[in-house]
Amino acid sequence: MSIEARNVTKRFGSFVAVDDVSLVFPGGELTALLGPSGSGKTSLLRIIAGLERADAGQVLFEGEDATGRDVRQRGVGFVFQHYALFRHMTVFDNIAFGLRVRPRARRPGAPEIRAKVMDLLKLVQLDWLANRYPSELSGGQRQRVALARALAVEPKLLLLDEPFGSLDAKVRLELRRWLRRLHDEIKLTSVFVTHDQEEALEVSDRVVVMNKGHVEQVGSPQEVFDQPKTSFVMNFLGQVNAVKGGYVRPHEFELARSADAPEGSWAEVRHIHMAGAVVKLELVDEAKNVLLVEMSRDRADALAPRVGERLFAWPRRLRSFEAATV
Repeated sequence: MSIEARNVTKRFGSFVAVDDVSLVFPGGELTALLGPSGSGKTSLLRIIAGLERADAGQVLFEGEDATGRDVRQRGVGFVFQHYALFRHMTVFDNIAFGLRVRPRARRPGAPEIRAKVMDLLKLVQLDWLANRYPSELSGGQRQRVALARALAVEPKLLLLDEPFGSLDAKVRLELRRWLRRLHDEIKLTSVFVTHDQEEALEVSDRVVVMNKGHVEQVGSPQEVFDQPKTSFVMNFLGQVNAVKGGYVRPHEFELARSADAPEGSWAEVRHIHMAGAVVKLELVDEAKNVLLVEMSRDRADALAPRVGERLFAWPRRLRSFEAATV
């Protein structure tokens, strides 16, 4: 199901959370709303869900105006950051809840509910925990239960609000890869909010970068990272060096012991972090600017940089923007 937000505006008092935003979410895609706190991404998600009313604009589902529909009429599955599971219910009963509270005319029978729940538990790889309670699960398992519960009512649209925000880094990494595989299997139109750039770039088909209630850029993960349209996008999506004439990402610098390029500067190595496959260096150039440089372990081993020595640094790629600010 395709979704369209058309000229949507939302205010909270004098604060404009969403400012005349127009977006199309293609059917079957997983779209990330990415931005810092206060950028409007969660407000936009809640307006699409029907949990908030826009002050202006429309929300269309499959081309039909859904602005006046309440949340129960929109066919939306919602997954929150903090699970919102019923503590007194088993995993099975949590997932079955949405089916059991349907109006009698649309309520499945007990055998059908059981089959549906068990299929979902297998889908989220938790069928062996059907009789456990939320308190007996890990954070990652609880979030998968919350997702299964959202899918149980067969939503037309799945919305996720910082779904992995309360989990530790390793579990977040495992779950976002799992979510990507799950989405590839079920192909449900999905929109998720995150402030984690790496998460958005790894999981989504498309990324919507938001800032101060506006959309800065829409594109594939590769497009927004490699071809940022504004200085905000450039700065928000990973580390960046602001040098004379533009911006350079850490992996786009070259280092050598001789001045091998027309544009560049000498810089002193202040710190070297050798852990992992990527080596990170911090240098200070002659204008006292800090330069962050990243290179592969093989390149670092070949160069063998030392703290305190001077190296020549030059950019392989330099980007500039109108009225660019850091």
